[in-house]
Amino acid sequence: MTNPDVSLGEIPSDPAGHPAHTPTAIAEVTITSLAEAAVKPLSVSEILEHGRRIERTARICIRGDLQAEYDRIILELAGLMGPSGEVIDVSLADGDEGPTPAQIKHAELEAVRHEMSGAMRFVRFRGMPSDEWPGWDKAHRPKGEDPDLTEYNTALIAACAIEPKLSVDEVNSLRGALGSPQMVELANKAWQANTTGGVDVPKSLGSWPSRAQG
Repeated sequence: MTNPDVSLGEIPSDPAGHPAHTPTAIAEVTITSLAEAAVKPLSVSEILEHGRRIERTARICIRGDLQAEYDRIILELAGLMGPSGEVIDVSLADGDEGPTPAQIKHAELEAVRHEMSGAMRFVRFRGMPSDEWPGWDKAHRPKGEDPDLTEYNTALIAACAIEPKLSVDEVNSLRGALGSPQMVELANKAWQANTTGGVDVPKSLGSWPSRAQG
């Protein structure tokens, strides 16, 4: 069954193959639209009606244990490769049309990747109003040199999470089930919602080096 979730940023394909859905066409439309659009002067009434604070999305895999299985298969695949990166596969016996060891490992790797993909979850954060953030940060940030930021990050995640909404107690309960990298990702995105982004239009796909060289 095809997974309809495109939350990881994939562009859904058009069954009819409409050119407007290709990355190149999207980049061209974006570039044309931006070139034709004039930068408007700030309007207080417009901002009061339509302005929105910055939002960020953290994505984490709740099955962190699968990372060890993924790493194991990668190491086993590396054992089937030569010094130049070529696959050195074990020859099959005469008449054996089954999969090769490398093919088996690739299938195992894809199965783990699929399981990890199914275990991905997101939390959406919204930045605080500009007149609240400095005071909140000052009130909650611990003092001293190299302070423990655990309570600060917990409060920050709870204060900014909007989908789903999280209480301080719920965030603390997550700490017992998730690892440090997963919690750091949540805290980083909550922090970024208050400190970065939202001041300019991101570059189009056509301007990315990998796209331009592809």
